[in-house]
Amino acid sequence: MVGFNTWYQFGIDSTGGSARGCVNTAQRCLDVPNTTPVAAPTWDLPVAFDFAVTLTVTDAFEVIDLFEILNNGQPVPASSLPVAASSLAPAAVCNPLDLMSCVNDPAYASLTTTFAPGTPISLNFLITQRGAPIDGSAFFILTGVPDTQLVPEPSTWLLLAGGLVAAGALRRRSR
Repeated sequence: MVGFNTWYQFGIDSTGGSARGCVNTAQRCLDVPNTTPVAAPTWDLPVAFDFAVTLTVTDAFEVIDLFEILNNGQPVPASSLPVAASSLAPAAVCNPLDLMSCVNDPAYASLTTTFAPGTPISLNFLITQRGAPIDGSAFFILTGVPDTQLVPEPSTWLLLAGGLVAAGALRRRSR
């Protein structure tokens, strides 16, 4: 089971394989601060939410890796195609301490997609192309803002209170 607003690290093997768990260094998992290794897929959210959920995936280390994302066994749009490795600077490396920089860099395979409110989420990733013959790791994060977390700013409360006082004064005046 996974949650919101946490970068999860998962393992990738050869082309045609499924993603795998990434819970120790023997599985070529990296010690990347602010990430959480996850066990083998599928990765599920406990319930369907009444708000949209955004999935962001990136492979921060290989410029040729591609993956297909499945939700409840159904394909989600394929990850973005990275630019040709030959067009990258020789030392082009994404900063794994800032994974959103990897998502925003066209040299790295990444995807951001949004699931409609109420969609049950049960994720798995299939590796469709590997840039290296050895296994590696990649990352994903789920984000969403439930309506119950939207709290009005203090100025909104003041405006509401002022309106109620004015309505009460008008009502009292009309009596």
